[in-house]
Amino acid sequence: MKNKYHDITNGQNIAIYTKLGGPSGVKRFLANELVVQEPPPNRRLKYHDSVECPKIDRFVAKDNFGRSTVNGVKFCDFNENFKKLFFSKVETSVAETILRSHDLLKYSKDLGILREIEDGKEITNLAHLHRLLTLQGNGGKGILLTNGYANIFYIVGVDGNLWAVGARWYDGGWRLDASSVGGSHGWDAGSQVFSR
Repeated sequence: MKNKYHDITNGQNIAIYTKLGGPSGVKRFLANELVVQEPPPNRRLKYHDSVECPKIDRFVAKDNFGRSTVNGVKFCDFNENFKKLFFSKVETSVAETILRSHDLLKYSKDLGILREIEDGKEITNLAHLHRLLTLQGNGGKGILLTNGYANIFYIVGVDGNLWAVGARWYDGGWRLDASSVGGSHGWDAGSQVFSR
């Protein structure tokens, strides 16, 4: 018998299960005690896709960034903030997770975007950003945008603060920059935001 749900990935099933609140949320949903609604029309984010990211025991940023090609990933530029805040970062025992991508529907600043992400789910890991870059090291197809628009991640820098990290495919390589989440900088509609 042909599976009529063949276009739903395992990662999407896990994301739905998690978003419903695990076993108790699924039971409530099936008993019509929990309802799914369309988001209000003034939302900034619309869920797009999800991807599974593996557990990473140790990630050393200086071994994976800083040169034009590192471990099969082509880079074209890093802004000064990214160099200062992330080149010396080491992440250990990074848990396996599902990253969700969201289409940015209108020009937005970081604080507005963060208000729409479930509390505690906004922070992602540098190791998982790098993992996604390795899957599209030459700008090929994948979950990351390669059309010049930003892929936005919220990552804690070595200073202990949360920073907006933008990854763009530009001029034959990935350009990475970091900006303050409380600054005046904004992101164009058509960009993509990642959360857990």
